Amino acid sequence: MEAKNSAKERMVQSALELFHQRGIRGASVDEILKRSRAGKGQFSHYFKNKDGLVLAVVDYLEAIIRSGQVDSNYSFSSWDDFEGWFGRYIGFQKEVDCELSCPLGTIGNDLTNDQDHLRRAVKSFFDWSTAQLARFFAERKAAGELVESADPDALADLCMVVMEGGMLMSKITRSTALFERAADQVLSYIRSLR
Repeated sequence: MEAKNSAKERMVQSALELFHQRGIRGASVDEILKRSRAGKGQFSHYFKNKDGLVLAVVDYLEAIIRSGQVDSNYSFSSWDDFEGWFGRYIGFQKEVDCELSCPLGTIGNDLTNDQDHLRRAVKSFFDWSTAQLARFFAERKAAGELVESADPDALADLCMVVMEGGMLMSKITRSTALFERAADQVLSYIRSLR
């Protein structure tokens, strides 16, 4: 007999897969329950409503990304680590034939004006990930590896916007060409500041 918490885990994992493919509006609770082999009672017990499940998915994604369990790697310590960061996302797009985008970006795109609590949760992750990039740039600047005029926060914003936009444009165009060109331009610009 399966433990109760595995029903919760199955619902979160099933919701993540469906939200990533279709967004939160494109995935019904009934589909998630069917895929996870869970019942409505279990769903109500753990999440109360769909927003509760979305929040659980965002929390789960944030936890596995922050802990390094997925290959998004925000803990770079060298220029090679940083330069490989865009490559990992471009590689992911190629692996999935450009059929998916960033799961948190996909979830965030579907939020409505009355879902501020969910928007704050998604924003919290993006704030954290941008701060990781900014920390790296600040460390490189302190080590004398970036020109004095370089703004670590602005460079982090640039990288996050290009990565998220690149993921989305790859999905829309079904090609990584735009993403690759944009990433190359960002990397060339940052190299010019070194």
